[in-house]
Amino acid sequence: MISELTTTTLVEWSRWQFAMTAIYHYMFVPLTLGLSFLLAIMETMWVRTGKAEWLNATKFWMKLFAINFAIGIATGLILEFQFGSNWSNYSWFVGDIFGAPLAIEGLFAFFLEATFFAVMFFGWNRVSRRFHLVSTWMVFIGSNISALWILVANAWMQNPVGMEFNPMTARNEMSDFWAVLLSPTAMSKFFRALKFFRIDGRYDVIGTGSLLGVKGYGKEPKSVPVGSETVIDMYPLDFEEFLWANGISEPVVAMLQKALDAETPVPEALHSRMKQLLLQYAVVGGMPDAVQTFVDSKQMDEVLRIQRDIVRSYEDDMVKYADKQDKSRIKECFQSIPRQLAKENKKFQYSVVRKGSTAAKYAGSLQWIEDAGIIARCYNLSITELPLDGNAEEDTFKVYMRDMGLFVSMLEDGTQYDILQGNLYGYKGAIFENLIADIFSKMGRKLYYFHKDSGLEVDFVIRYKGECTLVEVKAATGNIKSTKTILNHPEKYHVNSAIKLGDYNVGRMGQVLTLPLYMAFLLRTL
Repeated sequence: MISELTTTTLVEWSRWQFAMTAIYHYMFVPLTLGLSFLLAIMETMWVRTGKAEWLNATKFWMKLFAINFAIGIATGLILEFQFGSNWSNYSWFVGDIFGAPLAIEGLFAFFLEATFFAVMFFGWNRVSRRFHLVSTWMVFIGSNISALWILVANAWMQNPVGMEFNPMTARNEMSDFWAVLLSPTAMSKFFRALKFFRIDGRYDVIGTGSLLGVKGYGKEPKSVPVGSETVIDMYPLDFEEFLWANGISEPVVAMLQKALDAETPVPEALHSRMKQLLLQYAVVGGMPDAVQTFVDSKQMDEVLRIQRDIVRSYEDDMVKYADKQDKSRIKECFQSIPRQLAKENKKFQYSVVRKGSTAAKYAGSLQWIEDAGIIARCYNLSITELPLDGNAEEDTFKVYMRDMGLFVSMLEDGTQYDILQGNLYGYKGAIFENLIADIFSKMGRKLYYFHKDSGLEVDFVIRYKGECTLVEVKAATGNIKSTKTILNHPEKYHVNSAIKLGDYNVGRMGQVLTLPLYMAFLLRTL
């Protein structure tokens, strides 16, 4: 072994030295890049909310960032010198090309990052909150611009472009700066670096993205190698998660499930508490910030402000991502949803969006809103038989907001208070239908209903315990004439069971199981 080491050539020693420095450098730099974004997000949350926990988290992770930043600088400087000392012939041969991105990285990106790092790390209580926040974001931007130029240099080594050989000097010289910068290899390295974690196999990487990007709106998304990506749809908190956030534990949910399975009444104290929580969920919905604000403060005005900010951001995205000719139509469709649900016949009608309008003009706009995850369609069934999807009428549907709280925030001021007090007036049907649609869609159920011109109409139809089951939604108590008609003619409609959700406790009347509205989330069995 000793003899092998003593015979190692100078080139091999240079490679080992450079490799060890590069490996050590790379251990810390990606962590710095990720931490800079994390710091920017956490400090933004502190500036927005004023909550001390965000400030404490920012300062804690900033210390780790500083350590990584220092080590990254130390190893990075050594690498710069090793290009000239260990690989002097290489540096001379391609220095005009290879040295350019490294020089830009040092003179522009690194100095930008280092300057604002000083303000970020030492500027607490010396500069304003907003200037400090800007400094933190500039560190993030500078770090990533720095990474870009390093990857441009590295990509050129793998795929030399934008150069020509000068026989007079026997050196390669740059002929096209933009070809070097925009090399497909460089762009692939910068935007798809996470792919290599997947190829390595030892790491799980989580990334987030807008549904508008996933669905192909805006710029064409980059391709992802087959088998390298698993897409998981994320939704606002469902009713069960809302219960957890408000201190309702799993044993309580298990008690409710037991009452459902045995078809026995829920104890009155728990029944009253669950009805109260359901009304609160109807107003708050499942947007995480709105739920956290409600849990922390119970201030409905602040919850409403957050919800309306989200709705405004939806409308901003409509302007940002949609094609120019569709922007106004998408907004009109979105703003018509409360009017659609206030009608006696809640079938979506394009004439409600704008008088005289047709599906040909607005169908694409409605599809945009659905693809953005804002609404869910509930399709009419031609017959009440399984499979439901095979019997859905594509052109006849209702539209519900996926998040109940956002729907209520779109209604007039005071609606939240009316719901909590039980004063629902004309909107009661729309509110409770949308509430059950919210619960069902977040469970992963597709939404269906049944309507005939003869006057038969059932709010929802689901697959439950292997059967086609009717679901009627009542704000309080009410008759279910259509459901009874269908159940009385099994030879025609092929339905033998129904569920009535309303202001009841658990019970049964023949083929109809009556349940409190809050039990809808327990109808999981397919």
